[in-house]
Amino acid sequence: GGGKVEELGLFPLGLVLNPGAILPLHIFEMRYRNLMNKAWEGDRKFGVVMFNTETNQFARVGTCANLMRFQPLSDGKIQVVNEGGERFRVLNVTRKGSAMEYAKAVVQYIDDTSEG
Repeated sequence: GGGKVEELGLFPLGLVLNPGAILPLHIFEMRYRNLMNKAWEGDRKFGVVMFNTETNQFARVGTCANLMRFQPLSDGKIQVVNEGGERFRVLNVTRKGSAMEYAKAVVQYIDDTSEG
């Protein structure tokens, strides 16, 4: 079945984040500092999606990361600890990332628990 649909900021990663896995990150790029700040002030989640540098495209499936720890450092960088949450399908990239802005996409959560 299809889960709920929402828009998430995307963080490209060179690996797949598994549900339940702990992912510490050291954030230094301004666009991703913005993403983490917004997530921390909001619902504390963002999407982690593998990004293929050869095709310049996001993978079709990603994982919701739950922001558990947020520590701004004196040099402006941010130390965060995330936990892998639900997996999702990328339905539509609503903002392609640029040097200044992180990408955003409308995603649909994948219902891993098959009912019945």
